[in-house]
Amino acid sequence: MTKAGGALWIQVDPPVDAIVRIDAESGVALPIIAGGTKAKSGDEGLWVACCDGIARVDAATGTKVVVVRLDGAFALGEGVVWTLSKEGLGRLDPRTGAALGKPVGAVDPEQCQSWKDMIVAFGSAWLACKEGKVVRIDVSSGKATSITTESGAHTFAATDAAVWVTNYQANSVSRIDPATNKVTTIVDAGSGVGIASGGGYVWVSVQTGIAKIDPATAEIVGNVYLGPGSYYELVWDEGIIWASTRGSRVLKVDPSLLAP
Repeated sequence: MTKAGGALWIQVDPPVDAIVRIDAESGVALPIIAGGTKAKSGDEGLWVACCDGIARVDAATGTKVVVVRLDGAFALGEGVVWTLSKEGLGRLDPRTGAALGKPVGAVDPEQCQSWKDMIVAFGSAWLACKEGKVVRIDVSSGKATSITTESGAHTFAATDAAVWVTNYQANSVSRIDPATNKVTTIVDAGSGVGIASGGGYVWVSVQTGIAKIDPATAEIVGNVYLGPGSYYELVWDEGIIWASTRGSRVLKVDPSLLAP
């Protein structure tokens, strides 16, 4: 889930089977990108995984502006679209979708048997692998390094000093120090895969709502109680958090409502 153009863009499973646009003010939901599976936004625009690849979408109309064939992961950052395929780590011009130089490196399939998400930060691309690892790929050399987390590595967030990934099968979060690749594990958070950073904290899905993690200490310092359920993706939005559920709802959450 991401926010762009005054709306939330979220993947909804079959029978809807589409990226759905939810107006942030009215709550009106409309399927926009049939077969879409992931949406990301940034200075590079709104991009979705769909149509045998990825596409840049006009956030006002939902029209596909650029379509690029891709069998792999993608991320946004540093003014470009990053792609990872069997050819290696590549870069695309976000305006045209044209390749910027040649791909570097490659990830051996044995290094990542089931990838879930990718982020670019600290001079590297980070690939979450469901079996319980993160593969770090140097954007200059393409060198790939495997970092062991816990099972179910899924979704990333980055802060000023670390990369964070949820491990939904292990119900934990891994904090990775980019200087050393050292992993710190935070237990009892991350079961719903959602994670976001904002307001000086890291926010993570848990079975009863959202956990608040102090990035300096890597400790849970509070919880936003939403009741028993299955909370999934999170988006930080200027002091509020949007949280999706597996019960076909998106909640607008005031993170100041912390449980004691």
